[in-house]
Amino acid sequence: MIPSNRQTDLFQYARAVKRRWYLVLVVVLVIVGAALAVTTRQERRYESSADVLVVAAVTPTEGENTGPEPGRISQNVAMALRSKSVSSAVGQELGFGPATEPEYTVRVLEDTDTLRITATDADPERAALVANAVPDVYSNQVSTQELASFEQQRASVQARIDEINSSIQAFEQQRRDVIDARVAAEAAQAAQQNARLLAGLPIAPGTTVPTDDLFLIDEELRLALSQRESYRDTLSSLTLERDSVSGARLRTLSPAVVPTERAGFGAAQMGVLALVVGVVLGLAAAIVRDRVAGVVADRGDVEDLLAPAPVLAVMPSLARWRRSYLRAVPGRGPRGAAAEAIRSLAVSVRLMSDGRALRVIQVASPRERETSNVAGHLARALASSKRRVVLVNADVRNRARQDIPALGGVAGWTDVVAGRSTVDEVVVDVHERLSIVPVGRAQLSEAELVGDVFGALLRDLERSFDFVVVDSPSLASADALLLTSLVDGTVLVVRVGKTR
Repeated sequence: MIPSNRQTDLFQYARAVKRRWYLVLVVVLVIVGAALAVTTRQERRYESSADVLVVAAVTPTEGENTGPEPGRISQNVAMALRSKSVSSAVGQELGFGPATEPEYTVRVLEDTDTLRITATDADPERAALVANAVPDVYSNQVSTQELASFEQQRASVQARIDEINSSIQAFEQQRRDVIDARVAAEAAQAAQQNARLLAGLPIAPGTTVPTDDLFLIDEELRLALSQRESYRDTLSSLTLERDSVSGARLRTLSPAVVPTERAGFGAAQMGVLALVVGVVLGLAAAIVRDRVAGVVADRGDVEDLLAPAPVLAVMPSLARWRRSYLRAVPGRGPRGAAAEAIRSLAVSVRLMSDGRALRVIQVASPRERETSNVAGHLARALASSKRRVVLVNADVRNRARQDIPALGGVAGWTDVVAGRSTVDEVVVDVHERLSIVPVGRAQLSEAELVGDVFGALLRDLERSFDFVVVDSPSLASADALLLTSLVDGTVLVVRVGKTR
């Protein structure tokens, strides 16, 4: 069950929308019209998408460090696909102008290594071509770059092998030189020994040819040969990798196809969306406008503001029948809904007065010039129900507002309060059972208005009439507020859309 305060808010919102339905309609029409105008005038665009899988260049063995995580690799590849170099290469391959580049987006599908490439173009066929060309161009660029890198590495390794070969040749030459020197030394020693034998001399002890230099040279040679074999293995591996490089780093899962429908919202979809947005904004505008205006908008507002006081009647404007209640011919008064509303007000007053001391009635309003017609027509309607009614104009600030023009300048109740006239002298009969008491000529202060003399005047009129209707000044003045202490009840007149 909705709480009472929330239910009240909903009712208030509903009333605000009902009162300002035209504002909702205007907002809806403007937004729908603008959306349809934009839709019909914008360039027709088509979208085509291709899904590609990011494949690692080398399958790692178990326990091997694979570098960046697969998801990170996909993000890096997506950034590379969006790069200027790839976009320009795609444009050149498909024949785009120098000032025009293909329009496409690349995103990584969630929790996968799949990339979705979506191309947008005014030509549906070219949109499909762009989406399919992007991974091919990227793969070709990667292959070209890797081949160049491999060639650079092979050249570096080959240069190192050439250096080692030169070192090996030098070591081998040194080894031959050492061996030749050793052989020559041994031959010279042998010749010397033979000469001594021929001369009959004893053989001299031989000298030992040093072998340390040869040992060091052999060690250096073995190390150089080992390094050359290692670099040759590296060169063979690079050659194999170079031969295996291809543009298959991106594997196409689903190629782009030529789209048959334009991208974005069509006229019907845009119209429905604009209608929904317009209704929401229109409702919000109506509620905000109603709150900002701060005026009484309907009977519900009056009931909310004055509860538990009842709403006696809702009547249309009576400006058309101003002072018609003073005419002796009843047929000249309000007709239709206005007449029915006046009778309803009079009946409500009579019913409320039954069994209660409700005979002196003040008719007041927060605004100027909103009570005269209501008070006059209420008095006339009460008189039509065979009650004797007197209408008292209590607005001393606007003496001529309701007085009969023919009685301008005559004595009134102010003269009674001032002691210049009696009550009977200021009562003017308008027609059967309806009389009026003008303001009069005397000038009174607020204290005199609510004094004992004015209160006694109202009680004298109450004894002579069934109802005393007091046409009060605006509630914005102190006179009306002070007057409420002298009457039995107050009929508050509120004008829809005006009273705040």
